[in-house]
Amino acid sequence: MTAPRCGDTADGQCALCRDEAVAARVVTIDSGGGTAEVVIEGQVAIIALDLVEAVGTGDTVLVHQGFAIQRVERS
Repeated sequence: MTAPRCGDTADGQCALCRDEAVAARVVTIDSGGGTAEVVIEGQVAIIALDLVEAVGTGDTVLVHQGFAIQRVERS
């Protein structure tokens, strides 16, 4: 069995490798705590919170492929 390779798109780039995480502001968190409504570049989106702990309304998180991957600390 061989490992999967990058280059799986029409332009020869890996769909995951070229993606970047983007900052999003948390607007609301669902009652179960598994998803949140966020604003990303002026657009509302629903993201999963499975990978990040202690996220609250008003927090900023980095989002990749629909998942919060890190909470951004306020300075």
